[in-house]
Amino acid sequence: MPRFFFEFYEGRIVRSSDPEGYELADLAAAHRQAVTMIDCLTAVGDDDPGWRDWSFRIADSDGRTALTVLFPAQHRPEEPGGSEIVRMPSAADAHAGNVSIF
Repeated sequence: MPRFFFEFYEGRIVRSSDPEGYELADLAAAHRQAVTMIDCLTAVGDDDPGWRDWSFRIADSDGRTALTVLFPAQHRPEEPGGSEIVRMPSAADAHAGNVSIF
C-alpha cells in the first residue's frame, strides 16, 4: 500500500510536517484523509476564519507533491461516514492555536 505524507501550510510557511506518513490505498484516499483533517481543524469555526490561506501538501514516498488540498473559505462539515482520522488534535487545541497536526 502506498505511503503519503502530509505537510500543513499557513500560506507559504510549513507549520507541521508528517515524518511517518499514512499508508492509504491511493491518492483518492489521501485526499479524503486531508479533507477529514481539514474538517476537524475548522470545526471550531468563527465569523472570520483564519484558515483561508491554510493547505495540506500531500507528498508520495519519493517526496514529490501528489496533491495540494486547500482549506475552505467557510467551514463545511464532511458527510457522515467519512474517513477515519489518525493523529489529530482536539478542537480545543485548534481553537487555541495549538495546532500540531502530527
